[in-house]
Amino acid sequence: MLDVPQHVIKLFYCYAHEDKSFLDELEKHLSNLKRQYHITTWQDQVILPGENWEQEIHSQLQTADLILLLVSPDFMASDYCYSKEMTIALERERNGMCRVIPVILRHIDWIDSPFSHLQKLPADDRPITSWSNRDEAFWDVAVGIRAVVKNLLLKPDLGSTIEQVITSVPAPNIEKSNLNVIDLSIEAALEIGADKRQISLAELHTAYLRANPGIKKATNRDSFEATINYHTINMRSRFVNPNDKRKHAPWLSRPVFKRVAYARYMLLSSEEVILFHQLVEENDSRIYLDEYNLDDLKSPKGQR
Repeated sequence: MLDVPQHVIKLFYCYAHEDKSFLDELEKHLSNLKRQYHITTWQDQVILPGENWEQEIHSQLQTADLILLLVSPDFMASDYCYSKEMTIALERERNGMCRVIPVILRHIDWIDSPFSHLQKLPADDRPITSWSNRDEAFWDVAVGIRAVVKNLLLKPDLGSTIEQVITSVPAPNIEKSNLNVIDLSIEAALEIGADKRQISLAELHTAYLRANPGIKKATNRDSFEATINYHTINMRSRFVNPNDKRKHAPWLSRPVFKRVAYARYMLLSSEEVILFHQLVEENDSRIYLDEYNLDDLKSPKGQR
């Protein structure tokens, strides 16, 4: 029996409606993989009457872990598939927020297309329709997708790792309400990719309210900003007074975010969280530098 991690893999199909029969066949060949792992698949056919279809597609694209581009003449000719869905998918892939796999269904000139740099399926970029045995072609695709899914499941759950680290360190003089805010903020930040790219405070605040509508009235922009700033490591001017050697400076008690530019933030990695706690605990003088990079801080004390 497989020891399967509990992380859910969200799979999104980007396809032309003319190729629906290929999608249905691929779903059958992925059924074993979906049963063995926590994989949810989404296609636009599941949109219910009355729902905002474009908004729902955008929402699903932005949260997908794995996006399959079902490439065919109809896909390449579709402005919506090519210029909208694929553009979003490839941008997220470039930012390290998802994996994108082109699956070549039928013969089409895709040379020098925006996805041409990506590894494609089936093997040797051979379109499914060119295989004498279609089941063998879909099997080849399913095996390739299985390898990617396993790779995705091996990635550490950054959210849970950060939570384990920061909750193991005392947080003096922080109200319980603020702790709740920061925990929920981490969830929102992970959802919009703050572990891979810079986000603005406004973007984070919007995502936070969208993900947690029940506390909208309790958290205004000013209080949210104050909480985020409290839990932010500024990459410049760490202490007002360089001679202040107090250990466990209050604002360093639970670092979660780093300010990388004016009003731009990223989540600290679990490694960074642990590193900064160690440096503060050791009262390492390097934490008082105006500017530094994390590679410098990883070297033994006194070596730069």
